[in-house]
Amino acid sequence: FGLDLRSIAVSPASKILLESAGIWGLLNPTPYKEMCVWEEFGASKLTFSSEISGNQELGFICENTEILEAMWCLLGSINTVKCMTGNVLEDLQVHSDCVTLSLGREQVSAKLLLGADGADSRVRSALRAETKTLATRHHVLATVVEFSGSHAGVAWQKFLPDGPIAVLPSSNAHVAFIVWSQKQEQAQRRKELDGDGFCQELTVVLEARFGVANRCDHRVVFPVTQHLVKTFCPSPRVVLLGDAARVIHPLAGLGANIGFEDVAALIDILAVNRSVSDIGTLHDWKGFSKNRIRKSKLMIEAMSRLDNLYANTSPLFTFIRNKSIKTLDRNKFIKKRLILEAQGLGLL
Repeated sequence: FGLDLRSIAVSPASKILLESAGIWGLLNPTPYKEMCVWEEFGASKLTFSSEISGNQELGFICENTEILEAMWCLLGSINTVKCMTGNVLEDLQVHSDCVTLSLGREQVSAKLLLGADGADSRVRSALRAETKTLATRHHVLATVVEFSGSHAGVAWQKFLPDGPIAVLPSSNAHVAFIVWSQKQEQAQRRKELDGDGFCQELTVVLEARFGVANRCDHRVVFPVTQHLVKTFCPSPRVVLLGDAARVIHPLAGLGANIGFEDVAALIDILAVNRSVSDIGTLHDWKGFSKNRIRKSKLMIEAMSRLDNLYANTSPLFTFIRNKSIKTLDRNKFIKKRLILEAQGLGLL
């Protein structure tokens, strides 16, 4: 298919950030105006539309590789930025007036260190930052599939007892990204199926909503972990960002966007303090950490509750859940609030 198996749903707020950085124009995003959620048991469904929030789009599906390539391309064109790739962080020392990094034969000093080096952050490890790991019951299987029917430019998600499966639109109406959260043994079994066997099983699981799954790309499986640092500022002159500070369950597609929110909040602080000679000593970093921790805890708790809500398959609970979903789907006010928060345009 020529598509990256790892795709992300970019919110309107994240789009604004990427536009301001000059990155958005280098991408080929697939916009979607609607998201539909349904489940294995019961007929109720929940539909979110961009019309409710007053925005043109609900979000955009972008390939992860495309975003990274655009960022590296832009960095390489900035004269004041020095890119040092292939260097492993061997040591980190925090001094009263700077932070010093040992990168093999190179040493770098700075007034402020931004640790944005991913879920397995060496910066976080070097500082022995206190981190709480939260277990999940899921592994994710990701692939790209061609259907006989159309996804209609809608982002779809079906909740199964073992976890949700997301069908995310590509620019081709018959091709979609599949992000399937499930138990490890099931993910591994489905990965090892031949293409026809996997497509047949996928068609059944999705109730042929998009017609027949005709063919699929190769499949990758990876564990879902969640973690959260005690503070985004684990040491003076050091600020953690993105997955280095927090990883949340991908079931709502908010992981990348909450990381972009970190960057936007950071930019706001730097913009206000342009004239400060030593940005590493700003008191604002404590407030930044407090706000980001609060938002992260809220998102992690919301993902856990959402997963547990659909994992309960008792007849009574299923009946109550379907009734509640039907009521929520009719309440435009609450749906608008939920959409704005997911788009990064809410009050939280």
